[in-house]
Amino acid sequence: MREDFDGEQLPPAFQWLRTPWPEGLFSLTERPGHLRLFGRESVGSQFRQALMARRQQSHCYSASTVVEFEPEHYQQQAGLICYYGAAKFHYLYITHDDETGKHLRVMSSLPNHVQTDTFTAPIPLPSGVPVQLRVEVDEERLYFGYRLGDGEWHWLPQMFDASILSDEANAPGQPNFTGAFVGMACQDMAGTALHADFDYFEYREREYCMDARRS
Repeated sequence: MREDFDGEQLPPAFQWLRTPWPEGLFSLTERPGHLRLFGRESVGSQFRQALMARRQQSHCYSASTVVEFEPEHYQQQAGLICYYGAAKFHYLYITHDDETGKHLRVMSSLPNHVQTDTFTAPIPLPSGVPVQLRVEVDEERLYFGYRLGDGEWHWLPQMFDASILSDEANAPGQPNFTGAFVGMACQDMAGTALHADFDYFEYREREYCMDARRS
């Protein structure tokens, strides 16, 4: 499935979290041809969260998107997320800090690990350039990649644990969500609702691949 966001309605495959007022989270008309997400609460929030995703329906799949986002500080984030719930996800996101400037990194929430929240090292990004984001999942193996313009894909060296996106990976006594999702998200914990524009979202189920990063 590839969605280019050319219409005024989202396909039924896309879902968002716990609100009957979606106009406060996203728009398909403010920038035609794009899904605009308005930055809301943190990715761990169970309330007002701007997260638009579709179900993972295969153990092996590829997903990608391209985002235009110009954060001003570390409380503003947007990117591609593999999500099971507020405490179980891998999130490839763009943000900004005073030391690195605009950059890309991964935040993981790991419910059955000693260290529950982990972050990869920041990867500097130029301003004013759309960033393509991609994930490749083969059963328990998950890889993230990115590229600028029509250049080559750059793959993060880490292999992430896709098996946490399941009922079986859970801290004792914690509730579960309703299934694994992959999609787009945007946060602005400063409350200024900085938006991110996504030009497309593609989800493709496929056969198991030893190294999908080469495809």
